[in-house]
Amino acid sequence: MSGQDAKMRVQDLLNSRVFESLRLSQPELFCKVVPVSGDITLPGLGISESDMTMMSQNVSVAFHCAATVRFDEPLKSAVDLNMKGVKRMLDVCKKLKHLEVLIHVSTAYVNCLRPELNETIYPAVCDPSKLMNTLDWLDEGTVTALTKSLLNGLPNTYTYTKGLGEHVIRDESLPFPVAIIRPTIVTSSWKEPMPGWVDSINGPTGFVAGCAAGIFRTLYCHTHMITDLIPAEYPTNLMISAAWHTVEHRMPSLCVYTIGSSGLNPVYWSDLEKYIYPYMMKNPISMTLWPPGGSFKSSYVHHKIDMVLYHNLPAYTLDFLVRCCGKKTLFCEAT
Repeated sequence: MSGQDAKMRVQDLLNSRVFESLRLSQPELFCKVVPVSGDITLPGLGISESDMTMMSQNVSVAFHCAATVRFDEPLKSAVDLNMKGVKRMLDVCKKLKHLEVLIHVSTAYVNCLRPELNETIYPAVCDPSKLMNTLDWLDEGTVTALTKSLLNGLPNTYTYTKGLGEHVIRDESLPFPVAIIRPTIVTSSWKEPMPGWVDSINGPTGFVAGCAAGIFRTLYCHTHMITDLIPAEYPTNLMISAAWHTVEHRMPSLCVYTIGSSGLNPVYWSDLEKYIYPYMMKNPISMTLWPPGGSFKSSYVHHKIDMVLYHNLPAYTLDFLVRCCGKKTLFCEAT
């Protein structure tokens, strides 16, 4: 949907299979959906004055889901989207005269280095305001060189900036309550709006798609560990429930809710390996470059050897042939 305006994007979404049941049962509800053009990287979210006036008079519940979820996002960009974007969103929310609650979507992995997690905001790894101000005047090369030390052991810029984004909210003086939702790894739906529905290749969906296409042949992980997957409708339902509960029961100014599956229905990496590959062989997709195969590795050395043999070498070979034909290379980037 890149390049489309807000109205076209919303119309495409409402016409999708996701809302098929609602179109048949309550079609009049679609009249309540009003598209608003915006940009999380702009002051005031880039919302026009007329739209801002309309929102200030009509919005009572706000859901903030916009973020970059790329693990390898450059730190400067991740800060702009996941921290400054939160600050810009709060500035807009303060102008909503009838706002009763803000729901902010974070991630369960913001405190992944801790052995035990509670639904609280732990001390920040650094001062979020100082970090945002400092990165404004540092060039991209310097920020890249400093990234590893700034992460302070955290695995990627995503968890780092999402965690500090929570502190941006906590440090603000807000006239409305906030609930923070921390889901684990969100995957396709279980039942609603339909089994297996997904509209993104981020996270586990991209991994499964890569395996089905024969691109991913190896994964470094410990198969006895839990991969905490949660179907998409569960965090969505929690967001709605938390909004209602916060307003109805006049909850404290800031509440945190974590949602995952490992406590009641754990899925191990060995389960994924056991079920995914046989299913793909029985149900192949049309765009397969190589029959699905490979394995999960607990040995990093074994994994790196297979990366070179089954990822890098085939990718460079295919890109060389593609370039010889005068076409744009793409396989090395995919691996």
